[in-house]
Amino acid sequence: SWVGRYDFRSRRFSSVQDERDKHREHRYEIFPDSGFYREEGLDTTFATVSEPLDDAAFLYWIRTVPLEVGKKYEYARYFRPDRNPVIIEVLGRERVGVAGKKWQAIVVRPKIPQGRGIFAEKSETRIWLSDDPQRIVLAIQSNFSFGQITLKLKDYVVPGVVQP
Repeated sequence: SWVGRYDFRSRRFSSVQDERDKHREHRYEIFPDSGFYREEGLDTTFATVSEPLDDAAFLYWIRTVPLEVGKKYEYARYFRPDRNPVIIEVLGRERVGVAGKKWQAIVVRPKIPQGRGIFAEKSETRIWLSDDPQRIVLAIQSNFSFGQITLKLKDYVVPGVVQP
């Protein structure tokens, strides 16, 4: 995922998936200022939204917006307009043990309508974000046809702090 440094709009997105002996690759060039995106291997251009975000960019961007427990938010920022709005449900707060530490976390469930992969509606994905100004991604859990995957933060180093 490539995003603009100042405007945080997606410019490029690559998705590589290997699942059950099936390999899929999709690469996109996104032109927010011109209002279109192009998929590698296709000659056609497709309309995009004015402030596009791809799957990975959404994960980082959602860390910057206010999130209230029990609320559901809808954002029409996904770069493929037919898959908007992206829905973010704030499920609650939990204490999570990752990276050798106990963290207070906000639990969210992202859903991309008609999406595939980790943020597809049927994946029932949950993301644990640290309940502090940094909103560090602590864990991601998602269901797939072959089972459930849980990714957990393994290590965390505070920038500029010397570790013993």
